[in-house]
Amino acid sequence: MAKIKQMYLAATVVLIVCFAHTCGIAQLLTLNNVAVTVTGATLVTNQGDILLNNGGIFNNNGTIDLTGHFTNNSLTNGFAATFPSGTVICNGAAQNIGGNSYTIFNNLTLTGTGNKTLLQDIGVGGNTTTNGVLALNDRQLLLNSFDLTVRNPLPVAITRTTGFIVSETPPATGYGVLTWNISNGTVGNNYTFPFGNNTTSNYLPLNFNVTTSGVGATGSVSIATYPTNTALNPNNRPLPTGLTALINNSGADNSAFVVDRYFMFNVANYTTLPVTTMVFPYRDLEWNTGTNTIIENNLRMQRLNNGTQWTQPPFGIVNTALNTVTVTGQNNYSPIWTIVDLTTPLPITLLDFTAKLNQNNYTILNWITANELNSAYFDIEKSTDGQHFSFLHKVMAAQFSNSTLQYHDIDSNPAKGFTYYRIKMVDNNGDFKYSNTQFVYTNLQNATVSVWPNPATNFINITISDAETPYQSFAFVNGIGQTVFQADLKTYQDTKNNYTIPCNNLPSGLYYLQLSNGVGKPFACKIFIQ
Repeated sequence: MAKIKQMYLAATVVLIVCFAHTCGIAQLLTLNNVAVTVTGATLVTNQGDILLNNGGIFNNNGTIDLTGHFTNNSLTNGFAATFPSGTVICNGAAQNIGGNSYTIFNNLTLTGTGNKTLLQDIGVGGNTTTNGVLALNDRQLLLNSFDLTVRNPLPVAITRTTGFIVSETPPATGYGVLTWNISNGTVGNNYTFPFGNNTTSNYLPLNFNVTTSGVGATGSVSIATYPTNTALNPNNRPLPTGLTALINNSGADNSAFVVDRYFMFNVANYTTLPVTTMVFPYRDLEWNTGTNTIIENNLRMQRLNNGTQWTQPPFGIVNTALNTVTVTGQNNYSPIWTIVDLTTPLPITLLDFTAKLNQNNYTILNWITANELNSAYFDIEKSTDGQHFSFLHKVMAAQFSNSTLQYHDIDSNPAKGFTYYRIKMVDNNGDFKYSNTQFVYTNLQNATVSVWPNPATNFINITISDAETPYQSFAFVNGIGQTVFQADLKTYQDTKNNYTIPCNNLPSGLYYLQLSNGVGKPFACKIFIQ
């Protein structure tokens, strides 16, 4: 058959291709509101691009061999669900799969001479019958910040020789996510997420081996990964979404002891999560180059639970020959994971610290920790000016804990006016760091005012009691004396004495929070918004 430079099928035509072998269909095949049926024994070779428009769709039980780009603008999945056994072969040089519509392939095979790049989210494995296969062969599939969903729940749904899937994009660009709809996950199924780095051509598979099935017919596992630049100081940047700092138990930057690679998880649609053994990969250049000072034999995993607390102590078994860390018995799939040198783990986490006055004008101090490692004790310190602190009490710590712990203390003699409090968190080796500073206030009218948290991010809580003349309004004043926000206090009243004021729209910085009752001197305190 002679080559056709362009074939344009339009209107309501239904083209049925039923030859044993059809080649050289077109350099550009456009389906515009057309259904093209490719029967089971047919091979259609398109030596150019395929463009689906306005409901154009393939009824494909055969094979479409494509050397150009695949673009789906049809507002359909591109392939009819009632034709469940077709294959698309990307057999060209550099090829893109894109368009403004989500495409669901049944079998997708990558061959040819170039890498394949997503320009849109896609699914592979079939629609109603989900037994199709993604065959990478020796090609690289670049997710390019898009999502690839494998709809076949079996481990054989992805095959390869030397090819791999490239996730690798940082959060600002958008993660390249591989989602596998594994359903409940059969015991013994070992799902290999075949990641790799296209710069160094390192194969970096992450194994997700089910040891106890979950409960969730639509259960899925989504994983993304990306490396960071080891030459930066501090390195391990950019941080994943939801991680604001990378510090050790002493409050110093811990980047030199963290492998320059992150793993992001989302395990969804389960009523009972599966239990797994997971094997995490890393490259040598991600631990032994740049500003890193890591001992490879010390490498272990840590995960950030709920965006606030690192698991303690680091866990897993490193294999320095294979460049992997294996963790067993996992049914917690927190969003952020990384690999650290166990001698300098990511820190004990102070989840919350509050200071409030009770009805007796005693200050009630409460704080919550997570992931304590070698924590010795807490020194409670107080001040009347927020700068010069003195020792108040010592509270012993748990030393080791993976759970959330609550601590309490009482100051029965706060000062008139402001009293400031902070916690000195001391480790067994003498290292220490300070908490944020909290304060209470007792005014000359016997009113007590508590303001927390400080620093604040999204909102500020105010509790006022025993005021002879109630406060009526509040204002935020910046460092040069400008009022940047003011309103009636009653607008934000939760209960009789409590108010919640949003501050997420204010720029980060130091402010004076003023409360006024229109009679005497207003209450004012410093508060930092981050």
